[in-house]
Amino acid sequence: MTRGKIIGAIITVILVILAVYGVWYFTSAQDGKYEGLVTHLDAQMDDNTRAFLTQRLNTTEAAIAAEKQKGQDVDLNLYLSVASDAYSLGDLVTSREALESQLKGNPAHYAAWNTYGTVLESMRDYDKALEAYKKAIDLGAKSEEFYRDYINLLQAQYPEEKDEVKRILDLSLTEKGQSSWNMVQLARWYVANGDCAAAFDHYKVAESLAPANTEIVAELADAKKTCK
Repeated sequence: MTRGKIIGAIITVILVILAVYGVWYFTSAQDGKYEGLVTHLDAQMDDNTRAFLTQRLNTTEAAIAAEKQKGQDVDLNLYLSVASDAYSLGDLVTSREALESQLKGNPAHYAAWNTYGTVLESMRDYDKALEAYKKAIDLGAKSEEFYRDYINLLQAQYPEEKDEVKRILDLSLTEKGQSSWNMVQLARWYVANGDCAAAFDHYKVAESLAPANTEIVAELADAKKTCK
């Protein structure tokens, strides 16, 4: 092997090591605090948007620092702004810690709890994300979106929690009334648990609520073939 090829091989090895380190750095936490969790997402956006969000984030963080230096109570909305911009930029740690500061100041802010759950889920801190989503609901959040977030995480990461899924779906139905989403989710739950008659009834209600949604029609047809 020539000297040039040897040098090229060494450079290649170094680049591979640096790449592996980069992956480790972004998927592990600094100082081990978030070890094993995702700490950064690859945010896809144009340069102008990235520059705008970065500048706004820096300005808001500076405002928080200034209020702290003066001994003033920090406007909690500033933490929400930091959390939103940092999340958009893919900085999950900054977003998480801003939300933790916000919730420390206002632990009854159910929308912040749900957003906190979203950030934790992105970090793959699933147990804490589940707690945050549930906290939002327990505090009185009556948004179908919040029920969806909680149920989607349960179904994706906690398949054994089928009774909890049913409880939340029933709660959503009570609080928000019949919607095509509620009816389809309940129908799927009944299919999975062998109650075909109830599943078909819920699919039919969903179809009546969203007659233009051909996916519901197709799903009902599939259920009739497979549900025995």
